Amino acid sequence: MIHLALPLALLVAGPALAQQRPLPAGVTPTAEQDAVYRALSVRHESLSCDQLDAMSADPLGTYLFLIEHAEQPAWVGMRAARCVMVNHAEAAQPTLELWVTSPETRGLAILAMGQLDAMPVAVAKAVATKALTEGPDPEGMRRRVARAATPEIAALAELPVVAPAPAAE
Repeated sequence: MIHLALPLALLVAGPALAQQRPLPAGVTPTAEQDAVYRALSVRHESLSCDQLDAMSADPLGTYLFLIEHAEQPAWVGMRAARCVMVNHAEAAQPTLELWVTSPETRGLAILAMGQLDAMPVAVAKAVATKALTEGPDPEGMRRRVARAATPEIAALAELPVVAPAPAAE
């Protein structure tokens, strides 16, 4: 009976799944944003960040739009964020610093710590320092910063731990 229930459930839910929107209602991507979204949506990555950049006149803006709005598949936002870190870290430094200091963007902060070696050293140091001194999880970020291959970045893991400020009530 269980073996029949799953296919039956998929058959019934199939049309509903097909109608799910990848972006929230009311959010309309440009043709370039839609093209990059579709390229990032495939299950297995096939295009490099350089190839994705070439698909848009404003790749950073396109990536930030997708990070903010793409709801599914879940990896679209993370792949877009990786391209921000790899190809646009200098221009996106304020955004990267916001990601590592906000509890709401923990996944992006973890991704950023894993991409420190791909960023220009000055940007990586600034982002790592923010994560360690102003982020909600300095100890967790410390372990990630210590894994950086660039000694100058990994050395930041020795900064003193600063406890996050209590939330305002």
